[in-house]
Amino acid sequence: MKLFLRCFRCKNHPKKNKKIIDLSKINFRSFINQEPNIQNKNSLNLIDQNKQINNNKENKNNNIEENKRDILITDDDNKGEKEEKIKKTNESLITEEDKNNENKENNENILCSKYGLNLNENIGFDIPLLKTDSPLISDFEKNIIFTKGNLMELFDKYWNLDKYKKVWDKDNLIIEIRSEGTDINDEFNLIKITYKQLKSNLKENSDIQSLIDFLYIPSLRLKWDKVLKSLEVLDGDIHSNYVLSSWANSPAFFMSERDNIEKKFIFKNKEGNTFYVISSSVPVDLFPMQKDIVRITNYINYYKVEDYDDDYIYFYSLNQTDFKMPLPQFVINVTLPTTTKKWQLDLEKFASEIKYDKNSKTIIENNNDKDESK
Repeated sequence: MKLFLRCFRCKNHPKKNKKIIDLSKINFRSFINQEPNIQNKNSLNLIDQNKQINNNKENKNNNIEENKRDILITDDDNKGEKEEKIKKTNESLITEEDKNNENKENNENILCSKYGLNLNENIGFDIPLLKTDSPLISDFEKNIIFTKGNLMELFDKYWNLDKYKKVWDKDNLIIEIRSEGTDINDEFNLIKITYKQLKSNLKENSDIQSLIDFLYIPSLRLKWDKVLKSLEVLDGDIHSNYVLSSWANSPAFFMSERDNIEKKFIFKNKEGNTFYVISSSVPVDLFPMQKDIVRITNYINYYKVEDYDDDYIYFYSLNQTDFKMPLPQFVINVTLPTTTKKWQLDLEKFASEIKYDKNSKTIIENNNDKDESK
């Protein structure tokens, strides 16, 4: 036995410090029920982790699908809301378009005179005063828009032009002449007149409405303006838009009488303290000329009568006319102030002497006048 141990180098006595395992005390059941080794445990953990990842992916995918459905539902709802909004917007646009079409139709179907003058009582500042295809429009004004707003702008535009030369400044009357004319016509002088009339001289007829009536109602104008031989309304309404034929007496024995046929627009500004009276000649061929009468052409005949609520009524006028007579500039410079001043004095005299009813547009006769006439 000893020889066997030596041969196999086995020691018969273990070291003192070495621990000896008592096999009798080992519970073999624990080996059967013990936890798997680390390698197996890690493998199982990986499997569990993969399962968890797959579960998470599945849940995530499910959540995504649910979110997609929610988003789709939300989008559908939003789409429905958007469609509803678009529908309402379209309806409002259609309604607005209908209104515009209705206004356009109303404008196109407004009560018009024979020659296309707007006869509506209350005409907006952007509503045409004259149909665009009206035969009253002359060749020189094809680019003019006949609305109150545009005509007011034209007045201001021509009033503020440069290169005016002052030829008179006396007795509340200023006269300036621009030899270059306007973009409507650059051949004839543009005459600019500023005149202020003392209200106290006009007595009870010192309001601009009465003065406008005296100036532009034919039956009243002929009572004081001795230059005119006749005035006749050919079309329209004398209180707004109309065509007027004026026949003037001969200015000298050696000169023919003059007539003029023009379209005339009379309106207030929005504040109501200013009247505009805008007129210009109509095409000559529209109304045949009478024998031995020369027809003048008014390119611009713009008036503004204004009340600033002080002691004066203010008159502003712009006139560019072909009188069909060769007049030297010095003759115009001399005669124009005299004739203008006389015209204003005649108007003042008439307004200060008569009793006038603005509502009925008639002159009230005095009992004294009736007695004197008897």
